[in-house]
Amino acid sequence: MRYSLLLLVAIAGAGAGAAVMLVVGAPATDIKAADWLQFAGAMVGVVFAIWGALAVEHWRQREAEGKEELLLLTSMIALLQAAKKFETIVEFNEDFEDFVPQAQKAVSSLEDAKAMIALVSPSAKVRDLKLWQDIRFVEGKIKEHELLYDPHRDILRSDQDLERIYNSFQIWVREIEPVATRIVSVLKKRRSLV
Repeated sequence: MRYSLLLLVAIAGAGAGAAVMLVVGAPATDIKAADWLQFAGAMVGVVFAIWGALAVEHWRQREAEGKEELLLLTSMIALLQAAKKFETIVEFNEDFEDFVPQAQKAVSSLEDAKAMIALVSPSAKVRDLKLWQDIRFVEGKIKEHELLYDPHRDILRSDQDLERIYNSFQIWVREIEPVATRIVSVLKKRRSLV
């Protein structure tokens, strides 16, 4: 909080200046000591008013950043929860009737999580370089995946289409899961420190 240090220096300067003027200046001029004290009080009041305004603004900024981080954390957790659905799904060759609804639910959950991240991450202000790089990696993988899979283009027409799309999602999830886990860990740690 660099503003606090500047404010402290300003208060010390104003106080020292007022003290010097009280001691040295009062006898040399016709200004009464009470007027000097009133001037010093006004200076201290102005300095505290400025400091208070800066502190409130800093608090508001931290509050907004905290909300952005919470939204980012929520979206990354949604991504990890969607990724878990790809680990527990029934194998394609075992029972196609069980596979289809589970695969569609898993794909839908992942699409929702990707949409949430795409909405939240560009506006999040991140000051940690490694965290910023991890978030950009996830964003890049989402854009890359959007080129490979388009829900409007890839309408599930056949069993092979569903299996192909599901397999591409599984590969994508394996690539992105460790980075998303790291992001969640860092964001949780930051939130616990606040």
